[in-house]
Amino acid sequence: MSKTLSDGQVCSTGLGDCGSTVDCNNRCQSSQPGGQGSCDSSINPQCICYYTCPPPPGPQQPCTAGYGTCGIKDCDRQCCDAKCKIKFPGPNTYGTCEDYIYMMGCLCHFLC
Repeated sequence: MSKTLSDGQVCSTGLGDCGSTVDCNNRCQSSQPGGQGSCDSSINPQCICYYTCPPPPGPQQPCTAGYGTCGIKDCDRQCCDAKCKIKFPGPNTYGTCEDYIYMMGCLCHFLC
């Protein structure tokens, strides 16, 4: 399979030998719903799949998630930090112990 190329709003991906036009179109629609397959005879009858390019990924946003209790008995800040880094891997992940009314909670901070 060849590299996906972007040309404005239309992307194309090579799907190997063409076979028949119907087979090429079916393979294209299987890999890219709504795509259209076309046999390009200029490159050893290759099946080329044309489809609408997906939107680029947006910037990551800061997120938080509670992850159990935190405190001297259960888990201190280092423990909370370690649990968060395992649950939400990434270079900007860290955990803090937050004081809620009746308990301390482990709060994970990460990009999502």
